[in-house]
Order: sequence, then structure tokens, then C-alpha cells
Amino acid sequence: RELKRYVLFVLPVLVYALMRLAVLGSFLGLERGGDFFGQLAIADRVYYFFWLFAFYLKSLFVPLHISFLKEIPQNPDLMSLQFLLAAAVFIFFFVFLYGALRMGKKVVVLCFAWFFVFIFPVLIFYTASSGVFFAKRYVLLSGIGFALLIAYFLHIVFSQYQRRVSVGIFLAVVAVFSWTQAYSRNTTWKDTATLLKADIAAYPDAIPIREYLAGILAGQGDEEGAKAEYEEIVRRNPSWKNIGRAYGGIARYYQKTGDVGKAEEYYQKALEASGGKNYNTYNDIGAFYIQQNKYLEGLVNVCKALQIDPAGQDAQNNYASIVG
Repeated sequence: RELKRYVLFVLPVLVYALMRLAVLGSFLGLERGGDFFGQLAIADRVYYFFWLFAFYLKSLFVPLHISFLKEIPQNPDLMSLQFLLAAAVFIFFFVFLYGALRMGKKVVVLCFAWFFVFIFPVLIFYTASSGVFFAKRYVLLSGIGFALLIAYFLHIVFSQYQRRVSVGIFLAVVAVFSWTQAYSRNTTWKDTATLLKADIAAYPDAIPIREYLAGILAGQGDEEGAKAEYEEIVRRNPSWKNIGRAYGGIARYYQKTGDVGKAEEYYQKALEASGGKNYNTYNDIGAFYIQQNKYLEGLVNVCKALQIDPAGQDAQNNYASIVG
């Protein structure tokens, strides 16, 4: 009988699910052919679960000047102090929740449970949406529970202890602090490139964000800016696992500017860095050779790209342009 009162909520949920499916291609935002869990070992998954939980919880108290993380900057080590602290935070969170439950503090239990329920999916399904480990937007729904918890404690202080002046001063300080943080941050929302530059200024070693910015700049026609970012990636982390993409970006710059020798040099660096296993690298080199009328070299590389991904449309087009 109680459930019948909530039946009407099923219809808007279904409409939302269908709309999300139509726009994103899946209900949870996972790209077609993607992986919910990511290619991670069990030990790494345990590390990231606790580390991300503590990181999201920290983001509720400490303003973060970064929009997302495509890679976790730490090397997973279950014996590290960082992991032990993160695990301790997780345990303390549930000890506090259990204590509130035993004491009958229903509002506090609701707040803690709200936070965990809405943050739990992104602790498990890392790459289900946008392929990132951390994103500020994931805190929005779980943050409602945090806001309710703060309001609840302020209500107790205000009503039971008559600390109206103290509450007023606290709210004023929070309002001023929040405004300074929000105002400075909002100036970076002019466009995507400006936002990413602000993220990089705060986290200069966030290589995936720098690569993302390079792609945005190249798409806007700022080839010099894109090249500078790719070169900075090579300078800061030449052993990055995707360093071949940075070499490829530099190669495309020289190709567009007509420096054939430099373009070929960096395409070869990209090929060496990828270990001969990257579809895009082979296809880009093949297209480069075709542009230089070196059809045999182009055909060899395009065929290697097709061996990696036979369904690759760009490589198929390049192959067709050679064999007719």
C-alpha cells in the first residue's frame, strides 16, 4: 500500500532514462564498447576506491581548483601512508554513521547515507562517464547531504543553545569565503580552453588535462599554442604512457606548417613510443606519406593501421585513396 504512493515517480524516471539513452547511447553514460570498471588490477581497484572516497570527501571542505582527473596521480600502494589514511577516513565515516544510527539521529544518518549512496557509483565505475577518475560534477548530488548536515547542526546551535550571534558570524564568514572562491573560479568558465588553462595553472603536471587543452587549441586553429602544450608534455613527463600522442601532435604541427623533415622525425618518435600498437599513429603516418606522394610507404603504414583496427574508417579511406 505504501509503495503505491510512489508509483507515479516511475514514469519520469523512465522518461529520463530513455532521453539519456537517446543522447548518450547508454543509461549510465558508458560509451559503446567501453568498460565500466577500467583495466585495473584488483589491488589497484582497492587503492583507488578508498583514495577517491577520501578525495571526494575532502573536496566538500577544501575548494579544488581542478575540474577533473583523467588519471590518478599516485602510484597505487596498499602499504603507503596515503592509502592507510584514506582507509582510516572511510572507516571513521561509517563508525560515525553507525553511532548516529544507534543514537537515533535520523537526519544525520540520512545525510551520511545520502553522500555515500550518490558517490558510491563513481568509486566503482570509474570510466562509465567521460573516462575520468574524478570530476567535480560528481560531488553535486552527494554534496546535498553535506549541506543538509551543516544546516542541521546550525539549527541545533541556533535553536537549542541560543548562539545566534555565533551562527550569524559563522554564516557570514562562510558566505565571504565561498564568494571569493566562486568568483575567482567563475572567471575561468569563459570557454573550455580558459577553464583548462586554470586547471593546469593549479596542477601543472596534470598531463592528460594538458593534452586535452592541446587538442582544444588545435581545433580552434591555435597551432602554436597546441604545439607548446605538446612540447611541455614531453618536457615534463617523457615517460608518460601516452607520450606517443604528444609526439604525434607535434608532428601534425610541422606537417601543417610545411616542415616535412621535422614532421617525419616526430611521426617516427610517435611510432617508437607507441611500440607499433597504435592505430592512429600508423594511420597518421600513412596519411602523411600519401600527402608527400610516397604511396608505398603510405600503404605500408595504412595497412598496419588496418591490422590493428580493420573497421577504422580513416584508414579505410586512406587505403582507398591509394589503391583506387
